[in-house]
Amino acid sequence: MEEPRIKAFRALKPPCVELSQIALQYKAKKTNSKDVIKSLENLLETLRTVSQQSDALDSKLAEYAFFPLSHIFRDTKDLPVRAVELALQCLQILISKGWRANLLSDLAKQFLILLSFLAGGSATDAKVKEVNEELGTAAFDCLTALFEATKGSFLGSKVVSSQDVPVLGHAVIVMLDGVLDGPSLRVRLAALNALDNLISGITDDEALKNVFPGIVSSLTKALSPRAGAKPSFRVMTASLAALTKVLCKVINDDKNENINNGQSEAVAVIKMEENLDESKSWVTATAAQVKMALANIIPLRYHERSEVRTAFFQLCMSVIQHCRRSLSQSMPMLLDTLIVLRSQSSEAEKFNIFALDSLLAADADLLEILKSSLHDWIVGLPRVMQANDDTRKRRTIEQISTAFKILQNQDIRLDVLNDSITANLRASVSAAIQESSQLMRPVSESSLEFGQLMQPKNAKPQSMSFSPILFNESSSRDTVTALQNLAVQLKDLPISTSLQQGLTNTLRNTSGDEQLASLWLSLQLLNSALSEMSAMDQFLDRPPEHGAQEQFLDNVYSFSLDVLGNSTFEDEDRWKLQCLALETVALQAQHQKYDFRPELVDALYPILERLGSNNSTLQHHAMTCLNLVSTACSYSDPATLIIDNADYLVNAIALKLNTFDVSPQAPQVLVMMIKLCGSSLIPYLDDLVESIFSILACYHGYPALVSSLFSVLNTIVEEASKTPTPIITSTQNRDSLRPKIYKPITIPALASLLRSNLEQSTRPLSPPPSTLPEQEQENKDPTGEEVEPRSSTPPPPPLQKPTPS
Repeated sequence: MEEPRIKAFRALKPPCVELSQIALQYKAKKTNSKDVIKSLENLLETLRTVSQQSDALDSKLAEYAFFPLSHIFRDTKDLPVRAVELALQCLQILISKGWRANLLSDLAKQFLILLSFLAGGSATDAKVKEVNEELGTAAFDCLTALFEATKGSFLGSKVVSSQDVPVLGHAVIVMLDGVLDGPSLRVRLAALNALDNLISGITDDEALKNVFPGIVSSLTKALSPRAGAKPSFRVMTASLAALTKVLCKVINDDKNENINNGQSEAVAVIKMEENLDESKSWVTATAAQVKMALANIIPLRYHERSEVRTAFFQLCMSVIQHCRRSLSQSMPMLLDTLIVLRSQSSEAEKFNIFALDSLLAADADLLEILKSSLHDWIVGLPRVMQANDDTRKRRTIEQISTAFKILQNQDIRLDVLNDSITANLRASVSAAIQESSQLMRPVSESSLEFGQLMQPKNAKPQSMSFSPILFNESSSRDTVTALQNLAVQLKDLPISTSLQQGLTNTLRNTSGDEQLASLWLSLQLLNSALSEMSAMDQFLDRPPEHGAQEQFLDNVYSFSLDVLGNSTFEDEDRWKLQCLALETVALQAQHQKYDFRPELVDALYPILERLGSNNSTLQHHAMTCLNLVSTACSYSDPATLIIDNADYLVNAIALKLNTFDVSPQAPQVLVMMIKLCGSSLIPYLDDLVESIFSILACYHGYPALVSSLFSVLNTIVEEASKTPTPIITSTQNRDSLRPKIYKPITIPALASLLRSNLEQSTRPLSPPPSTLPEQEQENKDPTGEEVEPRSSTPPPPPLQKPTPS
């Protein structure tokens, strides 16, 4: 015997002899249990010390040390639980450090029976007995050591045909009951560890198939909340790992295709057809049950713990890689789960993203499954958006966005989705709008007339961003963010062109919520695209012609001007559309910047007109739009913008009043302009005053209208009395600023015009103006002959004769 083993034997002999004597005395009732526990503690301490030395324990010493322990295991019913627990801890050291792989098969089976009994009771019991926490943990730890040391060698290929099948079945039942009904987390984790090692070590595929349904069923229960109790994430992670291992080991495509490889050629030829049919039928029946089991644990993909999501991701990846054909019915469900898990991946889970991309890049069939799933998600999105579950809405949108991203990375054409994405995305937003109706809060007509417009010079505008109007509830913000992210992603795909064309067509061909949804989606696409273009403009010189995004923006802007020009304030259902139209005008101004000034001819009055609305949201949107437009066009403040464009506004108001448009907004805008511009504007309002008196004569029976028109006249008088009106000396400037009014020509005026034209035709044509320089013109007489050039200095005086003296 080698030196380390001799020292180990000398160290083990005293506690082993002592334990044997005390165990016999206890059986003869000559000592108490305290002495037994003390002796077991001495033996356990000695084993721990000896096991720290490499190769100090061997199978011989293990058998020697096990002999006194056998007395303890015979009297487990009479001994305290603490004594049995210490004996199991000693046995665990002997198995893992002493016998190791040299453990005999028969002895290993005896240990399996013993440990199964201590962990869960006898196999003949109707129900597994309740076990103490410490005892159960020690028993499952011993089972783990047994499976690890032997690598399942004692569960060889003859287990199925022998009488030991019930032994394996009982051991599996005990471990599964420990997983499901263990008294504590320690017991459940120990049972899961033992089960995992059993699955890894067993070499008899048929034996594993016999216990496979029970394992899958119990692990599925362990992963599902029961009676309101939420399982620990550590139990769920270990259960998912064990489920992954047993699925890939039993329903493996390679094994099912090579079932008869281990048989001799003659036997294989005889039994090939029979075994193949049996295997196919078993796999088919099992695949359906596995699909149901996986469907029960699908909610785990939304688990809050990243450890559980990562374990579930590994399960789906492993099953897809190793059980593709055997579990073909489950592939769409597993692939959907991978997409969901990827959409939730954090920075610490980036390896999952790369693994999924690599898997899809290597298999075109999976990409086709993903395309089909994406189509189904898009078609079902409107129905999801009609529900009251905001979490489900957000998850579905993120799922669609992730699928688009994956297919884009794989360069997959999505032309088949062109029609469905436009229609269903618009229908989804429309459904969400119906669920997010906003109550309008009326405000006074004068709340935003002058207070926010007449700001000090160079003062920063109070409102420079639009408040949400469609999804203003806090519960809908995540849904809106997901929709915006999806729109940002779609603009980079080849289908964005068809999406823009579809939205442009539906803007004018739909109404109600569908029209509102189309305009909102258009804004989301344009906001992200134009922001990126603005960021690149400082580095690139873009060509002068419009690109696709500019053309799309022009179409949406044109539609928005039509909305603002044709909408009436009595139509309360269109105020949201007007708000979005104001956002479009602001977006166009921010994109064109100074070049937007000519557009103020058509766009400025509709913006100011909304300041007179009784809808607070529309009023604030108009104020924000005015601030953004004035900043984009390089005006110091909105008041300066209005003063510099007063002629456009006067023309617009005159057109309304001359057509007897009695809406209250025109007088309000006129009052605001007069107060901002002062008396300098009054000389150009004479025709407007005439129109006002005409309206008063026709509609004097309407108090509100009469009051608003008299407020205009009162404001004109007040401003005119403050500062004397300057005399306008330039008739040309006055005529150019005044609104032109058509006056029919009279008969005498027409005759005078014709007479003047006749006189002009009888006169000789005047010579064309000469192109010679001025100096040459001076050197010619009226007949055209040259003359001596005139000097610029006066000629000297003539000489006089001297007088004689």
